[in-house]
Amino acid sequence: MTSHSPQPTDPADTVVKANIGISAAATGGAAASAAILAGQSAPAASAATTAAQHAAHLHTQAAAQAQAAAAGGTASGLGVKIGAGIGVVVLAGAAVTGGVLLSDSGGGATAPIVEPVMDESATGVDLMNTTVLIPSTYRPGTETREVTITDGGFTQEGATPFETVVYEYIHEPVYADLDGDMDLDAVAVMDELAYEYGYPYLLVWLWEDGELVQMDRTIAGLCSIDAVTAEDGAVHLDVSGVAAGARCYGVGNDETLTETLTVSVVDGELVQTAPVFGAVDRCHPLFYQSVTPVEGDLTPRVSPDETATPVAEPGTYDEIRRLGPVDGITQSEWYIVQVDVDGTTSCGWVSHADILG
Repeated sequence: MTSHSPQPTDPADTVVKANIGISAAATGGAAASAAILAGQSAPAASAATTAAQHAAHLHTQAAAQAQAAAAGGTASGLGVKIGAGIGVVVLAGAAVTGGVLLSDSGGGATAPIVEPVMDESATGVDLMNTTVLIPSTYRPGTETREVTITDGGFTQEGATPFETVVYEYIHEPVYADLDGDMDLDAVAVMDELAYEYGYPYLLVWLWEDGELVQMDRTIAGLCSIDAVTAEDGAVHLDVSGVAAGARCYGVGNDETLTETLTVSVVDGELVQTAPVFGAVDRCHPLFYQSVTPVEGDLTPRVSPDETATPVAEPGTYDEIRRLGPVDGITQSEWYIVQVDVDGTTSCGWVSHADILG
């Protein structure tokens, strides 16, 4: 970051232009700018502060550049003109890390440079003793339900051992700023064990208005989540999976796909951001599933919802392949699909209506 004083024709009119860049760690690299305002009223300063806080965006570098350009600057900062003797608007939840020299004909003064500080309040919430959502996996009979856990688990007693269900964390909560708003969010993995068959659920909470709010979303098609690591505004998962809607028991290890996924929250939706952008739900077919190329201009999405973010727009993908039904279940409204873009494959959802045209 630099500051510099131009040489004015009238020393009494001296001003300083500061170009201040404030970096926010986010998946894909995002940037935000803090504005130092001169000669503006309190309402105007407040509005500018709000705009600066919202400048940090967890999407792509192109999105960050576009937002900064719209604000009159670049992804690295905004050029702001500061009059001598004017106070600096400091962002809430920010730390002073340096200064910009302000000068006029009467002397110099130092104004603070601010950087956002991560709000870690989420780490103080007890997620071992609370009520959690067990989200749907888009398979009939797996509608979202609630479970109240104590010390990280709960046993739902059945009339027989076959009907007893045990819920327990197999990976306790880890924390990362998943949605790029400078506060930590939480991720945990809960296993649902019915007799000898288990299913792992990724549970995600976002810090909103002073509390953790759980998303009604998990990953469909998983057989196991073997490792969970939180860093750089995302969660990295080592998983094995099949296709959304399939059951994992009775499936051989050679029929599952082992992979590492990077998961974040973009525009309010849980998505895979690496190795390629796509739905978090898996699309690895079992040996008996048909895989059929689909013709036409389709828009695969990150979840089975017409308003969900597109994985790829028509004309930008090489091929879409629809996976056939599993376990005798026909997906009548949405199909999990494989989407090929520039030689890489991601997963998405396409509606039955779109396939029919």
